[in-house]
Amino acid sequence: MPANMEHKIYEQLKQTKLLPLYTATDLSYLAKVEEILLENNVPLIEVTFRSDLAGEAIKRLAKSGKLMVGAGTVRTLTEAKIAIENGAQFVVSPAVVPEVIEYCLEQKIPVFPGTATPRDIQTATEYGINVVKFFPADIYGGLKAINALS
Repeated sequence: MPANMEHKIYEQLKQTKLLPLYTATDLSYLAKVEEILLENNVPLIEVTFRSDLAGEAIKRLAKSGKLMVGAGTVRTLTEAKIAIENGAQFVVSPAVVPEVIEYCLEQKIPVFPGTATPRDIQTATEYGINVVKFFPADIYGGLKAINALS
């Protein structure tokens, strides 16, 4: 088992069965987002790189230590570095991006690449990754496709 598979994010995802996404458009909402998640026993969040505020949002949420904070929609090595430097505990990408995967593995940060085809899944497993994001699930057959690919 790769060292990063021992990371607590795997157990938390298994327990919570939910990974909320947040696109930061206004940093003043972060405290309220954190409060709502904790009140509802959802101690994790994926902050997407769909805005220029992602790095700062990750930094602020990670600073409190109350949530497991990850970065999502990570498409480049630069975004992966920003995310991890600001405290991201895991990284989710919309595709298999070798430089992102390799950097995260070097940093011992769990990475969940987006996969949609058997080849994507095979590539992820060649990196030792056993948990991936099936994306975009609805377009590629949803639960029926997930069951077939598993």
